[in-house]
This record gives sequence, structure tokens and C-alpha cells, in this order.
Amino acid sequence: MTGTRRTLVAALLMAVISASCASDDAGSGTDYRGFIYIDGAGSQLCGSLAESFPPQCGDPIVGLADLQPDSVVALQSPGDPALAAVSWTDYVAGVAGDEEDGVLSNVTLTDPVATGSSAGLLVRVADLGFVANEPFTLPIDARNVTDEPMTFTFGSGQRVELTLSDDTGEVYRWSADMFFT
Repeated sequence: MTGTRRTLVAALLMAVISASCASDDAGSGTDYRGFIYIDGAGSQLCGSLAESFPPQCGDPIVGLADLQPDSVVALQSPGDPALAAVSWTDYVAGVAGDEEDGVLSNVTLTDPVATGSSAGLLVRVADLGFVANEPFTLPIDARNVTDEPMTFTFGSGQRVELTLSDDTGEVYRWSADMFFT
């Protein structure tokens, strides 16, 4: 990836993160929160995930009748072709829908998602909300939406940067006290 394209991708990612962090809506009308788990039997919302690999869905379990997997940000998968039908979120997601007999239909994800794209790269960030002085999760995914392969070349061992700003300027930089090769 050329320096200009690397800068463009970094600027795009920071714009998407900034838009997500600035959101006033931390998800309205959430009926359920849990880990999304998808396997050959369908989609489920799990109260917990077992620490196996791949993880297993733990109680309570609510079926998600018509969840669109492509709408879920940062959906994980084991990378093993034999387990290709298994995927899950590493974060607690919000969903809403019409519940009947332990199954939700008309499923919608309720956490706001900021998106941006540039040069064939689509970046999505789910805004799970922030609480002052508490750790937070920021699910991010990037997808190549072209038919051509993309190559990313990094000039150092640093692969990502996260900065948070408010009206006074930058208040946090992830790499502030780190060194990279």
C-alpha cells in the first residue's frame, strides 16, 4: 500500500471512529443484549460464551430467526474450513425484535454503527457506549468490497492507532507510551 493510500485508510478509520464516539444514541429500544452466535442450526443470542474454541453458546439462549450475518460488526470465525458455519461476537450486542416462544423475528441490531469507505475498503464501527473511567469495547471491522485483492504494508510494527478527542483536542492516544519495531 502506498504512503498516500495508507494515510487515506488511516484518515478514513479515524473519521469512522470519531463519528461513532460522537453518537448521542447509545442504542434505543434494546429488548435483549448478549453474544451473537451463528452455527449450522441458525443464529442465537447467548447470555454467555464458553471459553472453548470455537466458543459454545450459553444460557439464556434466544433464537434469532432472521438475523442478517453481514449486518453484524466484527463477527469472529475460527478460520478452519471444517468450522466455516460457526461465527460469534466477542462483545455483547443489542438486538430487538418480536419475541414468540424464545425466538425473535424481525430482528434488528440496536447498537449504532458508523460506516465509511474509501478505495474499496469498507470500515464499520459499532458504538456500544462509553462510561467514564470504565474499560470499553470498540468493535471494528474492515472489508475489501472490490473483486481485487488488497495488500497492506506497514512501515513499522504498529498496525493500528486509536485517538480520542473532545472539544479541547486529543485526550487519548493508544500508542502514546509504546515503542514499535
